[in-house]
Amino acid sequence: MKRSLADWTKDDPYWSTMEANFQSHAGTGTPGEGENPDGTIGKDRLAWYFLSVDLFHGNSTLVANTGFRCDSAKYLKGGKGCAFDYGVTVWPLIVGENGKTHNWKTKDVAQHIYDATTNPNSTIPRKEGTKEIPGAPKSMTPLTRTRDANQIDQNRGRSIGACKAEWGDGYSEGNTYQCDEFPMASTNQGADSGANKEENNFSVRVLPREENEGAGRFLGWWYKNYRIVDNDAFWVVVRL
Repeated sequence: MKRSLADWTKDDPYWSTMEANFQSHAGTGTPGEGENPDGTIGKDRLAWYFLSVDLFHGNSTLVANTGFRCDSAKYLKGGKGCAFDYGVTVWPLIVGENGKTHNWKTKDVAQHIYDATTNPNSTIPRKEGTKEIPGAPKSMTPLTRTRDANQIDQNRGRSIGACKAEWGDGYSEGNTYQCDEFPMASTNQGADSGANKEENNFSVRVLPREENEGAGRFLGWWYKNYRIVDNDAFWVVVRL
């Protein structure tokens, strides 16, 4: 049987004190334009709100912390909104028996990401030494979204180059197949980003066009509905 906080405090006199603290931190710049001087509120981020609840039981203290962020990102659902961002968000590729995640076909992409994050040295392009692909929680390095169109194009261009190097210029068979990449081109960890420019810590695989585009639509939907703004961090979790 579930008991409310009121029940516990009524029955146990040691629950004598509860304190709640609510704090907000708002930006001072123009919404959606540049960084603010203190470096804490960036592009698209308007304010953070922090809530902590302290419960005192005898000599023990239970502290619960949470908070949420509000933004002005016009490229997200509703244009303006708020989201809980106290922890790193998860993009869940949970594939059902029909091979779909929600309404999108994702099975082949999910398998690719699973292989890339569990056995990276088996993936293309090859690398001498240990290949370290970020994104899964065990990697300890989350992905971060980028909306920089030039960076996205560069990431995608290098991935396509890797597909052509491995499977030839005609790998797409008239766009029946596409070059899938992980980390995704829309992240700061994509094929031509950061350490990947030298280290090849990414994976490409030729997959059916329908599968690759389905996963891409799901990712775009998730970005929009879960309010993943520019440079937000997230994990990718696959369940086949």
